[in-house]
This record gives sequence, C-alpha cells and structure tokens, in this order.
Amino acid sequence: MLEAKTKGKEVKMNVMLFAIPAIGDVINSTLSYIALNFITGSVWQMFRGGSLIATFVLSICFLKMKIKLNHIVGCGLALVGILIVGATGLIFSD
Repeated sequence: MLEAKTKGKEVKMNVMLFAIPAIGDVINSTLSYIALNFITGSVWQMFRGGSLIATFVLSICFLKMKIKLNHIVGCGLALVGILIVGATGLIFSD
C-alpha cells in the first residue's frame, strides 16, 4: 500500500470490511460480560480459554493447517482444564 502511494497510485480500501469482525467482537464481549454475572470469575476465565480450542479447530478446517503433536497436546490440556473447572463450578455451585 505504501509502495502504491509512492508511485502516485490511488489506493481505495473498503473500511466496512473491518465492521464485520468488530460487530462480532462487540456481541461476544456483551454476551461474555452478561454471563459473568451468573457464574464465578474462575469459571468464566477458563471458558474464555476455550477460544484456543475453537481457533485450533477452525484453523484446521479453513486454513488446512498441518497438525503437530504439540498442538494436539496443548489443546488437549486446555480442554482438560476447562472440563475440570466447569465440573467444579457445577458441583460446588451455591
């Protein structure tokens, strides 16, 4: 883009392309903070770590990422942690 400007070419950029992920982020943040009112902070924080697993699965599906053993182990440990904290929140809820 900078190279095009130095050559005197006009660069047009569609700013509305940024609106789609921004709106998704606003919806995500709103729903997350509403959920925080109903569960403990530790459970909420661990469930936010679930985005790691979602990113892993989506990058395999859409980006055709090659899976390595350390990726599987890391996501597996994250999943085990999320399940433990979620089960603890259910068992010891007030």
